[in-house]
Amino acid sequence: GARAATGEVVLLLDDDVRVAPGTVAGHARHHAAAERLVVVGGMPVSGGPQRGWRDFPRARYAKEYLRRCEHWLADPESILCTFWEGHLSMRRRDLLALEAPAVPEIARGYHGDVDFGLRCLHAGLTGVFDPSLRAEHLYSRDPAAFLRDAHNSGFGWARLHRFHAEDLGPLTDDFALAGLAWPGRAL
Repeated sequence: GARAATGEVVLLLDDDVRVAPGTVAGHARHHAAAERLVVVGGMPVSGGPQRGWRDFPRARYAKEYLRRCEHWLADPESILCTFWEGHLSMRRRDLLALEAPAVPEIARGYHGDVDFGLRCLHAGLTGVFDPSLRAEHLYSRDPAAFLRDAHNSGFGWARLHRFHAEDLGPLTDDFALAGLAWPGRAL
């Protein structure tokens, strides 16, 4: 898509993200003010509080996303090291200059977004998180699909940590338990 685009800045959105009015102009303002940026907009998960056990996947995903956003606000330098794609913009030339992932399984698998963020970091780009650039993530999974995703996510983290060991360090045995309440830890 970036190769076919003709604009100076590209806005990349997941197919289940709905952008709020004014967001595109907000992305443009960031890029008009500075070069070599990766601007990440907010995309909280729609749906509000958990509504029954079948809604657990959406509620858990929403909670993890908000935890990541809080981390970015507290430590802006962590944005590209803990990248979460779905709502971002960058200059087209910066995107086209990035090297492709050396490990195809990372590009096609889970956590390709963290690999992308690290490649941006190594290319000298700066991550900016602006939660006022609003979008709504229409995330939806049934519990069985969520468990399959979680299983594949674990394999993705292992591959990512092997490939980016210098940046991410070793994968700890309890990496998947961060932020989980007791029932989730037991499972």
